[in-house]
Amino acid sequence: MIESLFIAVNCSNKHTNAGECEKWAAEGECQINRVWMPENCRKSCHMCGKSVVVITTTHEPDYSRLKSVSLYP
Repeated sequence: MIESLFIAVNCSNKHTNAGECEKWAAEGECQINRVWMPENCRKSCHMCGKSVVVITTTHEPDYSRLKSVSLYP
């Protein structure tokens, strides 16, 4: 089963110097540093809007259908 959950994302730069975020984004840091930049310079990286979280679940396996196999005769 797959469920999608849309979460509103705050559209701002968390970094204390927004000018640095703009400079780094213009230099391609949003693609180079894909962990830190979107978290700290979200607005400059144009990563505002809604975020999608996909949740997948699997059913418990049915062990009753497994056969016992002997490794040694």
